Amino acid sequence: MYLNWYNIVISINKYISLEVMMKKRERTYHTYRVMVALHEQIGMFDDDYSGMKATEVRHSIFSKVYTDLIQRNRIQIYLKDKVYYLFVSRELRPGVLLCKLAKEEELKLYKLSNDEYPQHDIEEIVFENFPFVRVIIHLENQAFLVEKNTTKFHNTDQCAKIVEQLFIDLMLKYNANVNVYAVTESGSFWKSYKTMDKVTKLKITINSPNLFEAKDKAEEIAQDFKDETNAQKTEIEFENKENGLKIKEYSDTNKGVAKFLTYIQNGGGKWSLHGNKKGKKSDVHSGDNKTVVNLPQILDKAEGILERIEDAVKIRAKGNENKE
Repeated sequence: MYLNWYNIVISINKYISLEVMMKKRERTYHTYRVMVALHEQIGMFDDDYSGMKATEVRHSIFSKVYTDLIQRNRIQIYLKDKVYYLFVSRELRPGVLLCKLAKEEELKLYKLSNDEYPQHDIEEIVFENFPFVRVIIHLENQAFLVEKNTTKFHNTDQCAKIVEQLFIDLMLKYNANVNVYAVTESGSFWKSYKTMDKVTKLKITINSPNLFEAKDKAEEIAQDFKDETNAQKTEIEFENKENGLKIKEYSDTNKGVAKFLTYIQNGGGKWSLHGNKKGKKSDVHSGDNKTVVNLPQILDKAEGILERIEDAVKIRAKGNENKE
């Protein structure tokens, strides 16, 4: 009897220790920005947006979608003939929404088909399985964080594409569309460029002005292209296959390619470098340098969670990436 009670106490202590350990264990999250694009036929909603700037209209639409998510609670998403679900858990605070992104799949198990004569055969049993990662949506900064868990999803970019499709579906009724880009580490462009022996191509994609209102050179260029062509995003390509590109780093961050870097760093687009490194072909993308935030595995009211989320999604001040 004493031994049984002893075992029970030990089991309880192990369970409590496991709970404490789970709360302390942290998960990595990557940040993505949601860039809302308005359709031309938004006139039917003019009364709703009377007197608003375009930036305010975009954010108003994002706010409506945020409210739709809470009201619907569970949403089905179809992407590349596969089914995914977004489950709304709760608001960590008003404007910060905790969700679970799950994929639908079959889980196959195999058992002996006859308990009395197990050598006779093996039986396949199929279960519905819904592995998930956590997604945190931030209303004010039009951003979301995705938990990195490669045992459930290949990477966070895969999850971001699914969430992007979710926003595309929900914004149809508001005559709007979205582009989603990763928020990346400061200085990552120059670090990547300096490690390569030869860069033969630089490709830059900038989204049309949306959320930042930084009034820097990149936004001016994006606005010019939008005014001239109605483009939602603009791609600029520089290439020199024979001799390689010589990309200058100016102290003035509104000169050269530097003018685009903070805009992209904040989630306003992306860049890619193509060339050679250590005698081998090398491609580097801005998305390879995503910002990282670590949060507890159990997202309750643990100290510092909201502060870490706010820091991850904030729009960084005007002024492009620092020189090394």
